[in-house]
Amino acid sequence: MLSSLIVVFSCLATNAIAEIKGPFSSHFANWLKSNDDVYAYTLGIVDKFGETGSFGGKMSDSEELKHNPVLFIHGNSDSALEVEGEQWATGWNRQIALFTAKGYSMAELKLNCNDVLGHRKFLEAILEYTQAQKVNIIAHSMGVSIARIIAKGGMIHTDDGECDVGEPMTDRIDTLLGIAGANYGMCACQFATMFPACGETSGFFPGSCAIGHCNATTVIPQCAKPKYGKMLKDINDNRQREAERIVSFYSEDDEVIGKGNMVWGKHTSYIPHSDYKKIFSKLTHGQIKTETVKEQYSVIHRHYV
Repeated sequence: MLSSLIVVFSCLATNAIAEIKGPFSSHFANWLKSNDDVYAYTLGIVDKFGETGSFGGKMSDSEELKHNPVLFIHGNSDSALEVEGEQWATGWNRQIALFTAKGYSMAELKLNCNDVLGHRKFLEAILEYTQAQKVNIIAHSMGVSIARIIAKGGMIHTDDGECDVGEPMTDRIDTLLGIAGANYGMCACQFATMFPACGETSGFFPGSCAIGHCNATTVIPQCAKPKYGKMLKDINDNRQREAERIVSFYSEDDEVIGKGNMVWGKHTSYIPHSDYKKIFSKLTHGQIKTETVKEQYSVIHRHYV
């Protein structure tokens, strides 16, 4: 489960990272509260995680948007904004600072069944609130799976049963950038299914094969199609595209996903049918998010990898 919701639209005109503060703007928070029966999940998460759990929104009704909103979705143990002293909670501060410097406004940057539907409602809220035709999504780690689910829609398996996410939102999403996801699971989860994140239903269980090695570059035929996590399989079997443009970033030296990024012969961070991919080396799981900010901006703004 994610440690806090997600976020963001963008930032104020000032560019210093020190001035990036959550939670949502008063304007956006009041808009959510006026629809609290629909967005109760989002409001609950914002209240629970305070200043670092969310970010974004317009300052007033008169603010005009010049870009498609950008939704950032973080991974497990991370946060919307950086939490001082927490190794894994690096947040999206650097991305917010760069997008702001390039002209974005504060209103443009933005498991169980309840969690999934809560994120889906938040995506719908951004589109309704900003009145934008499309939104961009940048997701990291476990957030990649959440992003793919809420974009594709359809039925998925969660620990509390099947969940109908709704109709596809492909035509409302311009670009999905997935960073260090685990689309086919993680080899570290092969013998750790007792942990929720590694579970066989909604976790990152990669499947098993008695005569092969999960992280091998080449895999014998008997091990090429293991029975991996049900939710991941639901996402991958659903042939609906997530966005007009799909991009995958990953590092071959990611200590969480695993050296080489391999799971039974597949690069697990590669989103199936990606239009582009960019492979990095010597970047950790956290660094692939924090040290590739300029490349992320190019993908969203210039459609260039």
